[in-house]
Amino acid sequence: MFRKNGLIQIILILIVHIPLLFAQESIIDSVFSSWQLDGEIFFRESTQSFEIFNITTYMIIGDTGWGINPDPNSRSHGYISFELPEIPGGYFLDSAYVRIHQYMSYGNNEPDIFPIWDVPSGDTMFCIMDHIDYGNSLDPGDWTAGYPGDPQTLHTNIGIISDCAENGYRYLDITEFVQYDYNNSRNRSQYRIRFPIETDWDYWHDNIYIHTGEGSNVYSVIIFIAFSQQNSNMSNVLKVIIYSNSYPNPFNPVTTIEYQISKPSYVRLQIFNIKGQLIETLVNKYNKSGKHSIIWNAGKFCSGIYFYKLKAGDFEKTKKMILLK
Repeated sequence: MFRKNGLIQIILILIVHIPLLFAQESIIDSVFSSWQLDGEIFFRESTQSFEIFNITTYMIIGDTGWGINPDPNSRSHGYISFELPEIPGGYFLDSAYVRIHQYMSYGNNEPDIFPIWDVPSGDTMFCIMDHIDYGNSLDPGDWTAGYPGDPQTLHTNIGIISDCAENGYRYLDITEFVQYDYNNSRNRSQYRIRFPIETDWDYWHDNIYIHTGEGSNVYSVIIFIAFSQQNSNMSNVLKVIIYSNSYPNPFNPVTTIEYQISKPSYVRLQIFNIKGQLIETLVNKYNKSGKHSIIWNAGKFCSGIYFYKLKAGDFEKTKKMILLK
């Protein structure tokens, strides 16, 4: 049913268990990363040299200490690449989310602790991503791709991909950057994963481990891309805008959903989890025309991807939100 670089012509995506209630207006494509181009660049402190690893099972992001590695304060960046599918005729890019699976972390040599950077404000230095262009292969020159001023940098520090030691999936909204690649006729969308600080010189391990794979592993790196149909009459019926108290979109724990309807209508606004299960109904009543603002407090829910589904008359629209605590 799915291919690495093809569109799924039905909406049901078993890998994320999104049921057909979201299958109204969208095509969703699950694009596995190109494992041949994925990899890790390791800077070896003792020799001031770089090593390239194209490991198909995992990558390490962060710095290393003594322990089993005889090269303290060496560090590594991760790189992921995706072949972009063509946008179907009559559709536009609606959203794109990258998903990784974190399965291990070390903080000051302690397992299951998020990296602890022993510098001022080190407790707020999370794992981030850069939007870059590193081409057809990894080489030492790609180490600085993502830093401001580097010719391979498209956008630096586009958001946080991990901020805790808990094992599990992590998501980041990369819609803006995938759209940039489409607008500039790029057939790939490529990213660097790193920490804002490369090493804190404390001779302890501070890093996270991320699963990679050849597309057959449930933990493989994936972009979920949604394409929606062009509909010139849609804006005349309903306009949906979502605001979050952080950018890009992860909120904690309150977000505001604003919508506008051009004529009086019965409106239902519901929240679903990633399994498609209804978890809360925010609006279920007759609304007058105009702009409406609804606040959702997700304090009792776990971090992850959620969907809000808004229905007014014959119009129905589903959007994604990320709760990141």
